[in-house]
Amino acid sequence: MMRKLFVLFFILQSFILFGQDYQRVVETICITPYIPDEVQFPDNQLKKVLLDRLTQVVVQNGLASKGHDNRFVISANTHNVSESRTSTLPAKTALRLSVTFYVGDGKEGILFSSGNIELKGIGSGYEEAYRSALYKIRPNNPEIVQCLEVGKSRIMAYYDQIGKSVIQRAGSLIAVGNYDEAINLLFTIPMPCKHYQRAQEMIARYSEERIESYNKDLLLQAKAAWHADMSEDGAERAMSIMSAVQYPSKTISGQIDKFCAEVSSHLKTLSNQRWKIEMQQLQNRHHEEMAHIQSEKERSLAYIKAAESVAKTWANNQPDVVYRIYHWWY
Repeated sequence: MMRKLFVLFFILQSFILFGQDYQRVVETICITPYIPDEVQFPDNQLKKVLLDRLTQVVVQNGLASKGHDNRFVISANTHNVSESRTSTLPAKTALRLSVTFYVGDGKEGILFSSGNIELKGIGSGYEEAYRSALYKIRPNNPEIVQCLEVGKSRIMAYYDQIGKSVIQRAGSLIAVGNYDEAINLLFTIPMPCKHYQRAQEMIARYSEERIESYNKDLLLQAKAAWHADMSEDGAERAMSIMSAVQYPSKTISGQIDKFCAEVSSHLKTLSNQRWKIEMQQLQNRHHEEMAHIQSEKERSLAYIKAAESVAKTWANNQPDVVYRIYHWWY
């Protein structure tokens, strides 16, 4: 029991490390592959094949990171240009397939760019030839890349235009204590945008405020658990709660140390000398770990990193975006 308690005390001081290989959080433009139900395919599996190819397109072009606002989409529609049977034995189906790609604001239904390629497929039947043609979609196809580049420039123009209002909206959400939504909203502004730096500064500040409030709540919960049962079991529950503390301020760190000392003084079964040694080791470890994020820049990056997962969790719990793009190819 005592050894488990020691482990929990160590967990309390084990915060996220930022080593030499730590990289800055970079938010890029995110484009979501999407094919509406209105697009008809000879077989439902062929829709999946095309969707998989679109996923490869955004992944290999650096646009597939899970976004905080998945309003922008890449879609595609196909058209059978020609179909024939080969003179070989056995005869096969030869198909020329036209594939048009679309990039735009799926939420508002605004088309930004489009591009077309023609592909040839061959197979024992129509569906196999169709699949063969789709598999020839290459993410680095110049027409596809150009379509993406034009789409990205339109997306940047969009955020340059609304960035100021996004920042103002985030401030209003913070004013009513809605930190998660505000931070997620600020994360929607991509790195190349002229409002990006301002948004990142606000994310760091709001994340710090949120973490401070969260750590205070954890400390209160831990104290309540301890005072409800001032035994080894109570101490274990308190330390389990406190293990969730992250990036503590000097104020929180001081309160943690004071609380640990209080718990220590009531656990009479522990050797005082051994406890002092254990506590000193914990404090040394704490200082070494937190030394990695002592500068203002490092702390800002740490808060932004912490905010990212919180914001994405909030975004993932929101209703799916309803895309209105069926009219793009009619």
